[in-house]
Amino acid sequence: MIISLIKNTLKYVTVLVAILCCFLSCQDEITQISSPNDQETITQNSNLANLLQNTATLDGSIDNILDNANCILINLPVTITVNGVEVIVENETDFEVIETLFNEFTTDDDTIEFLFPIVITLNNYEEIEIANETELEAFIADCAGENENDDDIECIDFQYPITFSIYNADFQITETVEIENDAALYNFIDNLENGVLASLNFPVTMVLSNGNTVEVNSNQELEIIINEAEDDCDEDDDYDWEDDENETPFNCFQDLEIVECDTTGFGEYNLESIYQDCLNDNVIVTYHETIVDAQTAVNPLTVVYFNATLNNTYYARVELLEDGTFQTYQINLLVESCASSCTEVDVDNYLVACIWNVVNYNGSDDLIVYNLDFNSNGTLLITGNGQTITSTWSTSETNDGVWVAFNSVNGPNIQAISGNWLITECEPDRLEMNQENNTMVIEQNCIDNGMCTEQDVDAILNDCEWTITNYAGDSSFSIFNISFNANQEMIIESTNENYTGQWTTSQTGSGEVIVNLSSITGGNVQIIEGEYVVVECTANQMIFHDVSNNGNELVLEKNCN
Repeated sequence: MIISLIKNTLKYVTVLVAILCCFLSCQDEITQISSPNDQETITQNSNLANLLQNTATLDGSIDNILDNANCILINLPVTITVNGVEVIVENETDFEVIETLFNEFTTDDDTIEFLFPIVITLNNYEEIEIANETELEAFIADCAGENENDDDIECIDFQYPITFSIYNADFQITETVEIENDAALYNFIDNLENGVLASLNFPVTMVLSNGNTVEVNSNQELEIIINEAEDDCDEDDDYDWEDDENETPFNCFQDLEIVECDTTGFGEYNLESIYQDCLNDNVIVTYHETIVDAQTAVNPLTVVYFNATLNNTYYARVELLEDGTFQTYQINLLVESCASSCTEVDVDNYLVACIWNVVNYNGSDDLIVYNLDFNSNGTLLITGNGQTITSTWSTSETNDGVWVAFNSVNGPNIQAISGNWLITECEPDRLEMNQENNTMVIEQNCIDNGMCTEQDVDAILNDCEWTITNYAGDSSFSIFNISFNANQEMIIESTNENYTGQWTTSQTGSGEVIVNLSSITGGNVQIIEGEYVVVECTANQMIFHDVSNNGNELVLEKNCN
C-alpha cells in the first residue's frame, strides 16, 4: 500500500514537472528579467520623467530677434521685411543680416513684418501654420515673458542615441526604443501611458553648457546632474539680440589650420589675431608649444608674431577668469604655395560683376565703408566716407598666380590698397590677396536696384512730384515735395518756403544707378545732399542709400496731386 502510494505520488510529481517545463518553454519570445525597483523605472509624470522632458523641450529663444518668443520657433526659410528692406531668412546665420539692418539706424523703432502664411514649431515640437499677424501674436502671448521662468532646461543635453527598455505588467521587456534626438525623447515621455514602465539603459553621456561631457550610470545620478546643471548657464531668454557674443566663450573657439603663402619665402603669423573675434573681458588666452604646457598653464609664448619656414603646431589655452575653467585648442600653422586656382579671366569677370568692399585689411574692417566699382574699361570708381575717387585697375597672370594692380588711388585711408596684389584664395564673391607684409580680403556687394536703368530712374523721377517720406529714419521731412525737372533742376516745396537744387544720374559698369543731389539753396532739407545708390525702384516709390554719408536712407513716394 505504502509502495503504491509512493509510486502514484512520483507519477503526479513527474507530470507536474513536465507541465511546468512546457509552460516555461512557451515564454522564449519574451525576455524574463528580475523585477525593476522604483529607482530604476520611469513613469509618466514622475520627477525624472519631467526632468527628461524639460531637457528635451524645444528652446525657442534662438530666434528671438524674429519673434520675441521663447517657446516657439519660426520655421525657416521665411520672408520678412526689416525696416522696409525685404530679407529672405534661410538659416540662423541670416540673423546677422537682421542685426545689420537694425544697427543701420540707432534712432528708429526697428520693425519686422512677416510674409504670411508661415509655419511655427511649438516647444512640444508641434508644427502649426499661421495665416496672419493676429494668430502669431496669440501664440507669442502664451509664452513666458523676457527672462521669466519656463520649463525648458537649456544648460544640459543628452548625447544621442540613447535607449529605453519597456516593461509589461509582469516586468518583462517587451520592447527596446532607440531615441535619436530631443524631439523623439520629448514625444517618448509624453506618450508613456498609465501603467507602462520604462527604464533608461545606462551608461548615458550628458553634454554640459561649456561643452564638457559627464557619464551617468543611474537614475539617481541623472536627476542630480540635471538639477545641478539647470541654472548653470545663461539661457539667453531675453530679447536683447546684441548680447549673444560672449555668453558661451568656448563655443567661439575651435581647432584651427592656418595656411600662409610662401611668396616671400616664409609664412607670417600673428597668433593673437586668429581669435580676435572671440576675445572678451571674461577670458584669457595664452599660447604654448606643447599640449602639456597648455593644460598646466606653464611656459606661455612671449612672442606671438613671427615668421616661419616650416609647418608648426601650437596650442591655445582659453581660461574663464570667473572660475578657472579652461579648454585647449590645437593650431596648425602651414606654409604652402597657395596661388589661387582662378584664371585672370575669372578674376576680371568677378570684379566687374558687382560692387566690392574691403572687409579685411590686415585684420581691420575700417575700409569697408568704401564701395569699389570695377569697370571693364580699367577705371575704378571708389565712393564712400564723403569721397568719390576715380582710379584704375588691371590684372595679370604669372607662374605665381593672378595679380590685381590698383593705381592712382588718391584718397585718405583707402590709398592703402594701392599696388600689386597676388590672389591667394578665389571665389566668385570673395577674393583674398597678399602684398608683401599686407593681407586684404574683398567681398562682393551686389546691390539690387529693382532692375531699373539710369533712363528708367530719370523717367520715373520726371513724372509728378515726390514726397520725402523718410530720411535716415526721420519722417518729419514729409513736409517737402520735390520736382525733378528734365533740365536737372530740383524744385523743393514746403509749407513755408521753396528751394532749388541740382540732380544728376549715372550708371556704373556693374549696373548701379547713382543719383546725385546737390546745391540745395537752404533750409533743413539741405541735409539730403549727397551721392545715392538706387536700392529700390518702382513707379510709385524710390529708395536711395547715401554712399557719401554712412548709407543714410532716403525714401521718396510719388505725389501726383
